[in-house]
Amino acid sequence: MGDVCMILEGTYPYVTGGVSAWVHDLITNLNDISFDIVTIVPSIHYAKELKYKMPPNIVSLKCLPMNEFDEKNRPRLNIFTRKKFFKELFEAFEGFETEDYSALGRVIAAFNKYSPAIGDILNTHDGWRVFEFIYKKFGTGAPFIDFFWTLRFIIIPLFNLIKTKPPDSKCIHTISTGYAGLLAAIFKIQLNRSMLLTEHGIYTNERLLEIIDARWIYDQNSDAVEVLKELPPLKKFWINLFVAIGKLTYHYSEEIITLYRGNQLLQVKLGADSKRCKVIPNGIDTAKFNMRRESASGGPEYKVGFVGRVVPIKDVKTLLYAARFVVDKLPGAKFLIKGPYDEDLVYYEECRTLTSILGLQENVFFLGPGTVHDFYKELDVVVLSSVSEAQPLAVLEGNVCCVPAVSTEVGCVVELLYGIDEEDVKLGPSGIVVPIKSPVELGEAIIKILSDRELNMKMGETGLKRVMTYYKKDDLKTKYHDIYSNYIK
Repeated sequence: MGDVCMILEGTYPYVTGGVSAWVHDLITNLNDISFDIVTIVPSIHYAKELKYKMPPNIVSLKCLPMNEFDEKNRPRLNIFTRKKFFKELFEAFEGFETEDYSALGRVIAAFNKYSPAIGDILNTHDGWRVFEFIYKKFGTGAPFIDFFWTLRFIIIPLFNLIKTKPPDSKCIHTISTGYAGLLAAIFKIQLNRSMLLTEHGIYTNERLLEIIDARWIYDQNSDAVEVLKELPPLKKFWINLFVAIGKLTYHYSEEIITLYRGNQLLQVKLGADSKRCKVIPNGIDTAKFNMRRESASGGPEYKVGFVGRVVPIKDVKTLLYAARFVVDKLPGAKFLIKGPYDEDLVYYEECRTLTSILGLQENVFFLGPGTVHDFYKELDVVVLSSVSEAQPLAVLEGNVCCVPAVSTEVGCVVELLYGIDEEDVKLGPSGIVVPIKSPVELGEAIIKILSDRELNMKMGETGLKRVMTYYKKDDLKTKYHDIYSNYIK
């Protein structure tokens, strides 16, 4: 049994990136606290290898594939027991309609009492009535057949979550809302333990961005000439589902933590109780990132660095268009893209193809994953082109190495580069912020910093001062240690 059961979705320890690095560093630094790790993944194939060496204070690791089930030989409930199960299930569902979150406890009780198989829900007349009930309450005008197959796709992961046995931890800590937040609430009810939530990016907001662009959610009007004035029904249903799960997660969390004030305001807007909300910003291990850049190059060759996963949310394609704009003005500019690309190989290949189409084969280099501690000191500027972030570590890591940053206006980047309060603002800017999906503005900002060596050096020095004053990792470690200590006594 660990002190803390940490629940994650699609990240640590199977995927590298900002959240995974944060989790690994937190666990490693809190070596007097033990952890049970539960990671939700789409399928077992998603978790082929560990991307991190497990710290000794991780006492158990469970991988939960949410879209798979194997119940070929499991008997179904007899008709009389099944009808009792569905009667209790319907009574619980009525509570969700009025945001009575205690209904989740009644759903869990029904599952524990009757232990249905997935076939009892998907392949019976009583299960069909559940589909009809949900469609009438939440169908939002979608054709029933489309809604039916969408709901089947949703029910399987929810079934897997509710059937998962929790480790007997003293406290539960979920690192997002969504499926991880729902599982944390289920564990809280089953174990009668305290539950904590940390959101880096606001999960509901990120899913909203994905769902709006999703092609796998059927839209009967996708070929319509007229522009829709609102989201199609099934996309609206998905968004409403994640909004509801977010509210449920907030309801069951004793403490709701995020990285900056803007996120906290959005949490409250999405249903969180402001009295339980707090901000704990990320911090940098200043001892580890002690390789300071000595000087900006001043040209004619420049090194522009990108640190992050090659995935759509990082919007690498906008970076590539910006690179073409920069190279037209500064032919010696090299763009070094450092980070894993195996999470979305289709997107990675699209980026490689776009690099060729733009004629940037001699200027853009995909370096793959690797340590970054000695990477920043070689750069003239760090670039972030994301469409969604919380508190991006690459900006802080570059700044603490005296490298200025150019970033899209995501998360708390404005605070990181321009200042968090009046005293911080007096330090001056440590980079430039531009709108998202704006390759020309991104390129112009890069050129401005590369072309003005004095400005480049001044911004780099300001970045170091800002990180050392406001963003040291020791503060993060102390705050989380105090929080855990309150709940694992």
